Amino acid sequence: LFFTIDTSQHELNISAISAAEYPYVQLRMHTQDSVEARPYQLNEWGVEFEPVPEGAISANLGSNIPDTLRFYHPVHTAFDTFKGSVVFKNISSAAFDSLKVKLLLYDKADNVYPFEIPKTKPLNAGDTVHISFMVNVAALPEGTYNLYLEVNPDNDQPEQYHYNNFLYK
Repeated sequence: LFFTIDTSQHELNISAISAAEYPYVQLRMHTQDSVEARPYQLNEWGVEFEPVPEGAISANLGSNIPDTLRFYHPVHTAFDTFKGSVVFKNISSAAFDSLKVKLLLYDKADNVYPFEIPKTKPLNAGDTVHISFMVNVAALPEGTYNLYLEVNPDNDQPEQYHYNNFLYK
């Protein structure tokens, strides 16, 4: 039980209830009138909220993640690069601010090699952003790597769900 109100109170602000702590909160009203045995009748019950955006990596709209890193360490005439791209779509009715992107490469020993990817443009409802990357991998030892790319990591900004914001290859 969060609140007890009387019939003279016609509005109640429930913003103090944490949606993160209580994601499945349900509203229920119990009324009683011990004098006339007719409970108070509710005319309207509404909850107002500010929607948060929701996005997803949309491989169907475009993605180019290479299967192989090519190293040319003995020559070093130009730096070795790893480049690719994915499309991220705002699938909600709320806008995103510019999005943070995390790119990590993991080697066989689970050593992590992070790379800086610039923030994206702000993303309006229904809009898409093409996230491209080209990173210098010349300092990496030759071997097998796994790629992890995440859009809006570390709860950089509020989002409805996060499970569709990462790619692992």
